[in-house]
Amino acid sequence: YPDSSSLARHSSSPTTLYPDSSSLALRAAVVSEQFLIEAAAATFVDNYYPNPTQELTEMCTNRFLKDFGPTVAPRLFPSALFSNGHGLVTAQTCLLSITDSERTLLSPAQSLELYNAEFASLGPKLRRQHKGKEIGEIVGNVVLPDYEVVVLLSNLVVKPESRRRGHAERLCQ
Repeated sequence: YPDSSSLARHSSSPTTLYPDSSSLALRAAVVSEQFLIEAAAATFVDNYYPNPTQELTEMCTNRFLKDFGPTVAPRLFPSALFSNGHGLVTAQTCLLSITDSERTLLSPAQSLELYNAEFASLGPKLRRQHKGKEIGEIVGNVVLPDYEVVVLLSNLVVKPESRRRGHAERLCQ
């Protein structure tokens, strides 16, 4: 199971960001301008939102702050944002069911909720024994035997002028 630091080691060109609120807001604005607003212009979104640029930028900023913003404690299911001058990619850790035929992928929030409930059901001795271990060491072995920890590519945006030049592939390496 890769953590966000090992994700960064596999990519030479993007920079791993541990952004503060203002840099996250800036990146969210870039994502909304480069991708979401472009897509919204091609659909009916502007019929429902008087100012799609502002609406989408605010929505994207709020999501980036929630998913990738600074936290007091390390995230149990880590997330990462990688960026270069041509675009950005985000990755999040979550749980994947390995037993159902559809291989259900839980969101990071659903993964955390399920994990916390299962871990809380362990006895105190077992909880102490596994406290501080990586999530990938616990899921599948101690709790949640029907799940595995996976890293999910959650956003990939390349500036329009940089497209079709291999930048998306480099961001994902």
